[in-house]
Amino acid sequence: MKFSLSVGDILYRSKSIVQHVGVVVGPNQVIHNTPSNGVSITSYDEYAAGKEVKVKSENLSVEQQDALIEKALEIVNSAKSYNLVAFNCEQLATLITEGRPRSEQVAGAVVGAGAGYLVSKAMESNQTFMAVTVGAALGCLAVNAARTYSGKIRAQ
Repeated sequence: MKFSLSVGDILYRSKSIVQHVGVVVGPNQVIHNTPSNGVSITSYDEYAAGKEVKVKSENLSVEQQDALIEKALEIVNSAKSYNLVAFNCEQLATLITEGRPRSEQVAGAVVGAGAGYLVSKAMESNQTFMAVTVGAALGCLAVNAARTYSGKIRAQ
């Protein structure tokens, strides 16, 4: 890895039209949330899955890093299950880093779906489901395209 990772850095890697989000919690340790494993701490390589990883550096103090690690371990021990809308990987990351779960990707998908619905109704289309689905995908893609990063780690 050419990019130096620190506790609290937020990681993003492509997973189809969404980005899979994790948080660095130690040397070669990333906490993330997946449908198959729920909340877990894995190695960086397992998280990256051979893909390029984008990094948002948080530059936390030692005290902030310690608090983040404590919060992450508390969440791992609570064993909350993955849920695409209510508790996904991005919501886990913001719960750890900001103290509350939120997902810009879910919000973008909801706004996009709403726009797709309105367009479909305005055009009196019988393809409402398709318009809502495409709108949701575009909303999520727009959120991810607007995201800013501190750097990238190339796939190995």
